[in-house]
Amino acid sequence: MTRLCLLPLLQRTALQFQVPVGVCDSHAHVFGPFARHPPADDRSDTPAEFDGASFIAHLDQLGLTRGVPDDGVLMNLLARWLPDPAQRQRVLVDNPARLYDFTRS
Repeated sequence: MTRLCLLPLLQRTALQFQVPVGVCDSHAHVFGPFARHPPADDRSDTPAEFDGASFIAHLDQLGLTRGVPDDGVLMNLLARWLPDPAQRQRVLVDNPARLYDFTRS
């Protein structure tokens, strides 16, 4: 049996300082939406849903313009930002291959 985690803090206290330009939330856990990305059956905890939109809202509440979501969320965002498969190919495969001298096998 899994235990429920505490709910995320949806209302945060306003920051008492100016956030420096370019600050990045470098650690975030994104969960869900469970209808599309269900949690594992053998998990030890059940977190509340905290999807990509919630992550962006979290950054906005903190006054941050950058954040690092997990890989699944990043792939979903890239599919939305670059709906054309050829564009995604250039961004994710062709450009890194050219920049870092990767060779295809």
